[in-house]
Amino acid sequence: MTTAADELDHTPLNRGKYIGKTPSHVAERDPAYVVWAYENWTPKPCSELLYKECKKDADEDLRQRRVARDQDYD
Repeated sequence: MTTAADELDHTPLNRGKYIGKTPSHVAERDPAYVVWAYENWTPKPCSELLYKECKKDADEDLRQRRVARDQDYD
């Protein structure tokens, strides 16, 4: 059974740098973009569930980059 969230996550975006790509496709490559779009676009481009998954991925990415940057300064 397809839910409204599933449909939204598989509906191509109609604006932005990933126009024509689905939010689930973009999430695999650029989760930070999905987070940004969700927080800035009306209507929301994806489900809250996909947003939360991308937020975790994007936050972890940022944490890893900060750790790597800090190690460069040691």
